Amino acid sequence: MTTTFHPYLLAYIGVILVGLVVPCVCLADEVQLRPGGHYSARGPGCAPAEVSAARLKFKNLYDKKAFSQARETIELLLDACEIDLKYVDAAWIRNDLAITSYRLGDFSACMSTLEPLAKVAATYEGLDIADARPNLQKLVPVMQATLANLKLCGARTQR
Repeated sequence: MTTTFHPYLLAYIGVILVGLVVPCVCLADEVQLRPGGHYSARGPGCAPAEVSAARLKFKNLYDKKAFSQARETIELLLDACEIDLKYVDAAWIRNDLAITSYRLGDFSACMSTLEPLAKVAATYEGLDIADARPNLQKLVPVMQATLANLKLCGARTQR
């Protein structure tokens, strides 16, 4: 457990007091800054170790070609934890879900899963990692995967 100071905010596992300068007692893996500047507890199953375990379970199922179970696993993770994930991690999970939908023959689900990433991915078309700004280099591989998966799924939905 760590103690840090946040002006105007105390966050302790989902409790918010605004307007005070008080210490914030935070369990690092359990408290997350939310959109709008509010702190609250991570969703159940969304701590980094739990996310890693769910992704490993997905990978094992996918590798065994148990695509329905793999999709269920990764879909539950995305639904429950997307707000808690770093953008790059959520993008990889979206790509995992999309390609699993593709394997199941659900091409429209593949496209709709990737749709939130499509505009950003388009800006990475043909970009090499070395040419990207340092703070964006981690996004290049996932955005290029998104572009490839959009083409793959899009070609099948147009048939």
